[in-house]
Amino acid sequence: MKTRFLIPALLSGVVPLWTMAQTPGVTAKSILLGESAAFSGPAAQLGIQMNIGTKAYFDYVNAQGGVYGRKIELKTRDDKYEANLCAENTKKFIQEDKVFALISYIGTPTTVAAMPSAAIISSVGVKMARTKKLLRIVARNRSCSKANLVRS
Repeated sequence: MKTRFLIPALLSGVVPLWTMAQTPGVTAKSILLGESAAFSGPAAQLGIQMNIGTKAYFDYVNAQGGVYGRKIELKTRDDKYEANLCAENTKKFIQEDKVFALISYIGTPTTVAAMPSAAIISSVGVKMARTKKLLRIVARNRSCSKANLVRS
């Protein structure tokens, strides 16, 4: 009789660890996001101010315990508001850094230049989203509480 309850309890600890390994940018303690923006050059204030706002919101969420216990980490890359650098940064976020999502991109020319990477983005399931929208996507997914973050 006790075995009937013991095995599911043991499996509930194993399954989330297995699914976590399949979700880039997500660990038991963190969710990694990528932001490419102008942090230098003539449009630097656009990227700097967006980053300040994004980090302020993530600090607030993290102070409340994060997303199902996971702290949000933000990796940034300077694209100097140059389209080709933004596209390169996007590829690096996806292929090297293995981010969960891309967020707080600044400007039409840079974001449009990053979109050819959409084939890469969609193949691995990385989303480009606004800060609050991304958190709603993650929060709506109740399986997050079991370390099974699935991209919506």
